[in-house]
Amino acid sequence: MASSINLKNISVFRLMFLLVLNCHYLNIYLFIFSCIYLLFTDYKEMILFILLSGSVYLIERYRIDFIPFGIVDHISGKYYVVDKVLYKVKVISQLSLNHGDILYFPFQLERVNDDSQLSKNILYSGEAGKVIFKFFPRLFIERQIAKLNNESSSIINKLFFNQYLPSDFDYNLGYGLMSYYLFRYIYAKKPIIGIISMTIYSLFFTFEVKFLLLFLDFFLKKKSDKSKDRFAIKVIVLCLLNKDLINNYSITLPLLFNLFTFIRKDLDFKTYLLFIESLLFGECGLISVFLYHKLIILKIIVFVFTIITILIPSFEKIFLLIIQIYSFINSFDISLRGSISPLCILIFLLFRKYAHYKNFDLKFVLLIILIILPINFPFTHVSFIDVGQGDAILIRKGFIPSAIMIDTGSSFNYYKLRSELMKEGIYTIDHLIVTHEDSDHSGNVEALKKDFRVKEVITEGKDFNWHGLYFDHLDLGTYDNDNDNSLVYYLNIDNKGFLFTGDISKQIDDILVRDFGQLDIDFLKVAHHGSVTGTSEKLISYFLPDFAIISTNGLYGHPHESVLKTLKKYLVRYYVTKYSSTVSIYFTKYYDLLKTGKGEFVIIKS
Repeated sequence: MASSINLKNISVFRLMFLLVLNCHYLNIYLFIFSCIYLLFTDYKEMILFILLSGSVYLIERYRIDFIPFGIVDHISGKYYVVDKVLYKVKVISQLSLNHGDILYFPFQLERVNDDSQLSKNILYSGEAGKVIFKFFPRLFIERQIAKLNNESSSIINKLFFNQYLPSDFDYNLGYGLMSYYLFRYIYAKKPIIGIISMTIYSLFFTFEVKFLLLFLDFFLKKKSDKSKDRFAIKVIVLCLLNKDLINNYSITLPLLFNLFTFIRKDLDFKTYLLFIESLLFGECGLISVFLYHKLIILKIIVFVFTIITILIPSFEKIFLLIIQIYSFINSFDISLRGSISPLCILIFLLFRKYAHYKNFDLKFVLLIILIILPINFPFTHVSFIDVGQGDAILIRKGFIPSAIMIDTGSSFNYYKLRSELMKEGIYTIDHLIVTHEDSDHSGNVEALKKDFRVKEVITEGKDFNWHGLYFDHLDLGTYDNDNDNSLVYYLNIDNKGFLFTGDISKQIDDILVRDFGQLDIDFLKVAHHGSVTGTSEKLISYFLPDFAIISTNGLYGHPHESVLKTLKKYLVRYYVTKYSSTVSIYFTKYYDLLKTGKGEFVIIKS
């Protein structure tokens, strides 16, 4: 490292790598292992690592939103999005606000754990705060967009403000990276012009956090000529500012592309890109990987022409034509689904040197084969997918490429469901059980049929056998209440019983205990998202499940405190998807494992 930064003999890159791992997984054992590892490499690095980790923790734990001001950068339906540089504030208010309104928040804002990669780092406010004054440039942009028709304004809101809908996957506009592509290109030619361009764009539209990467690089260049150290320091600064930034794909992807410059001697870019997209998204377009750089140019053209159309609305027809051409080109992409497993990564690293035939480099082909191999999904597992307020349960058998689904969640959260299924490498759903017609259980049936091959949709209860797993429909009668008519299923995997209860009420629990009291239940899907009307103490005390899963994002007071008290009373360990994200139970020959999307895990005796 250059002496001006005064980190001589310290591996900043190693510190950065371990800090990111610990910020992501938040595991005390990983932290201890990192400290021991650094102790044997350089004790000074260990001390610095402990100080950095402690700083990240303290900043995250005691952070006060130190910028009391924010600017309305767009309006979406019933709420406003306010730009506060490192955070966005989602304001639910009856007040009438406009783009460019500068707000003062004299009160603490609530943190929101939003898994949408397009809306990370969200704060929430039920009050609008006080309007200080109006910032004309953003108000001007709002008025210009209002001059366009609904189709054009909708597309522009996707491009500039990430207002994507579940039906917008065909656009594939790259996690809001189009502006970054443009300004990075300008920055590479003339850094100062790039910085000025980003500043002007931020004033008129919104400050995008990924611009920090270029701003930081601009200032760090004056301190060090080593790009590897600059990269590491950028990441460390981001962790200190807000560790959640590292989990935001619009930040992660530029960083990973930057990282490629340090490993390019051993790997070509298209193989690296395929690896990254598979690992992060569970889906990659083979054609878009091959034509990545050309498509970036096309995306920049789309982005620039969007700005021109905002400023000169008479270009609207040409703009829509360009969008149609882009979508048409994107429709020819070939989707490869599946998230590469650690075992397959190891195989790739061991055999990449031998992936040659005559003058052909076959690493790309080797990686494709490894992604689609069934050894990526070797274990039978049940996953309670986090789809916000709703149910979506995935059942898979080891080495079987298809799956069973119970419910689908609501259309508002289809992107979450689709992402999980893509990461599982699923193309076919053999049986889709819809417990009842409420939208938070059945809202994505048609969307699933579009993106996956759904062989059968089950809306009337029946027993069936699927690759040795017997799904037992528990007939509890017919009622005049849709929730009570939910299809209830029992499944036994390796002598572990699962009860899937839909939205049945406590009254139906009594019938379930009376008619099916002989069942062994280890895992309970808590009925109706933990509502006070569902999951009676009688059912819990009778079956005494070991684990309970509650699928909710906290709306409508779910889960109700009385339900949680009952679970605690009978020592049932429970997980709420709002806090734990997706909850999965894996079955192996020697032990079973419960794992959550937040890194928690429990080893269960087989």
